[in-house]
Amino acid sequence: MALTNDYRCPVCGGPLSFSQGAYRCPARHCFDLAADGHVNLLPSGRKASRQAGDNRQMVQARRAFLARGYYQFLRDAVSEAVLTAIKREGSSSLVLDCGCGEGYYTSHISQTLSQAGLSFSVLGFDVSKAAVQYAARRDKLSAYAVASVARLPVDDGSAGAAVSIFAPVIPKEFARVLQPGGSLFLVTPAEDHLWGLKNLLYEKPYENQVKKFSLEGFSPFRSWTIRQTARVSPREDAENLFKMTPYYWKTPARAAEKLARLDSLETPLSFHIQHLVRLSS
Repeated sequence: MALTNDYRCPVCGGPLSFSQGAYRCPARHCFDLAADGHVNLLPSGRKASRQAGDNRQMVQARRAFLARGYYQFLRDAVSEAVLTAIKREGSSSLVLDCGCGEGYYTSHISQTLSQAGLSFSVLGFDVSKAAVQYAARRDKLSAYAVASVARLPVDDGSAGAAVSIFAPVIPKEFARVLQPGGSLFLVTPAEDHLWGLKNLLYEKPYENQVKKFSLEGFSPFRSWTIRQTARVSPREDAENLFKMTPYYWKTPARAAEKLARLDSLETPLSFHIQHLVRLSS
């Protein structure tokens, strides 16, 4: 399991150090390390819940779908973008995955930096306990904590890069944790992402509205879109894709039954990536 000295106490803000199976701060607040390697650093009064964030069913569906490699091209693009930015900036040796889910992207960022000979701490944060538990079990290069992206348990200006992939965007918090010149990568669905799935489920499907962020304290550096057309097969893969999207909770059962009758689904996979740079204060 990966241990780190980069956490800060969610109660008092003091530095956390690891000893005797737990993270402790000078004020004696204590946070036990779970057997799988994650730690719960939600603010005092907010206990981690198995129902907070993505539930176990959604996590399992996403795990199974991502393991089939459909989103590998996005994973590789984000990891390479982080590596390129770090090499260019000569930045802090800390990278944050804000809303890391089950660690699919986090783990590959760690592997990419390690293979490039860079010594970096990669920390993954998510409010979903089920997701963080799985991430910590499968990835021993990164460190994982149950925590809200609205209150990240790290020091001001401590991170050289942060990524937010299909997760809430909290401008003030990202500006707080990133050092001047640090990179922020935001990933959202592009216009035609999962059009094949939506065209199957809905009589009048609509394109996604691409979110192009203009954040206080940041300067836009680059934005681009990546696409692939995928044949999602067998049917179980298509069902897992459906279950890991918001459409699963909003689609009438009669429409969802169309998916159960398919042997395969052809759809574009399309993502918008935005790279912003933290301005000097």
